Parts: sequence; C-alpha cells; structure tokens
Amino acid sequence: MTLDLFPDDVVTPQRARWGAGISKAWREGLEAILKTGRLLIAAKADPKMAGHYEAMVEKDLPFGPRTARMWVSIARDERLTDRKHVSVLPPSWGTLYQLSRLTDEDFEARLAAGDIKPDLERNEIATWRRVASREADQIRVSNLTPVEGRHRTLVIDPPWDYGPLSIAGRAATPRHDGDLAGPRMVDFRGPTPARLTL
Repeated sequence: MTLDLFPDDVVTPQRARWGAGISKAWREGLEAILKTGRLLIAAKADPKMAGHYEAMVEKDLPFGPRTARMWVSIARDERLTDRKHVSVLPPSWGTLYQLSRLTDEDFEARLAAGDIKPDLERNEIATWRRVASREADQIRVSNLTPVEGRHRTLVIDPPWDYGPLSIAGRAATPRHDGDLAGPRMVDFRGPTPARLTL
C-alpha cells in the first residue's frame, strides 16, 4: 500500500499562495512585453526623440532594432492586446510576434480551436503558416489556365503521398537553384525528389 502525502486534488494554503504568485508573475511577463512595446511606440512618436530613437535602440537597450520592431508589432496588434485573450496567450515575445503575423481569419480559427494556448511555441506557428501558404499555392495553381503559345513556365504538381511525413514535412516548399533570368533548375523536395531543368 502506498501513502500519497501530497495528493493532487488537495489545495493547501501554500499551494494556493505559490500558484497565485506564479500565475501573477506569468501575467506580468505578458504585460511587461506589451508595456515594452508601447514604450517603444511612445519613444518613437516623441518629437524630442527625433533622430535619437534609432541610436537609443542600438546603444541603450538590451536588444537590437530587429527585436524592437518585433515588440512594436506585438504592441500594435489589437488581437494580442485584447484583454479577453490574455489567459490563452503565451508569455514569450518571440511566439507573440509569430502570432501577430497570422491573418485575422487564421488567428480567430486557431483561437476557437484551442490551438493558441500558454504553452504554444513559435515553431508550431511557423508550421501553421507554411501549411497555409502551401494550401494557398495549391489553390492558385489549380486555378491556372493553360495559354496557347511558347512559355518558359512549366507547372508540375505531382500528387505526393504525405502519409509518413510530419506536418512540417508536408509544408516543404520547392527550392529554386540557379539564375532566374536564364535556364532554371527547380528542385522539388518531397518523398522522392525530382529535378527538372527549365
């Protein structure tokens, strides 16, 4: 017989205190990200900072211009600053930036499906975006109409069997090698790579 001294269903005062403190710190992490972005926006808009903003970002802050642009993008995204979404947003600025790059339709669909959650990682969002891009390309290519005459463009879209591949493998896109002005080599990455010289 095993005696469980700390059963999961018993909430002790210490557990409640630690849980509340950790949750508060997590929410403050998200709030700190949004506040930093808002401060960057305000600093750039300040007339007295004209000509000094870029220097401040490059020399006075613990991050560079690229990161500053990401934080500003997060702070400007109304979906991420909406109070009703705070409980499901991840407290990582890199992941929040990737969420800011989603279309409104994709964001709402992912939110409704429960895909946007505190433990969401940015590589998952990148995979969503690649899959969405591939699906949009498939629709675009299927709507192409052949034109009579001589053209340098050849569309090849074999029916790949994606069964054994991960979702990231399904989102792989063709890689182009060579000079685009002259003959081209198109390398289709899939279950069986095929090369075609155009």
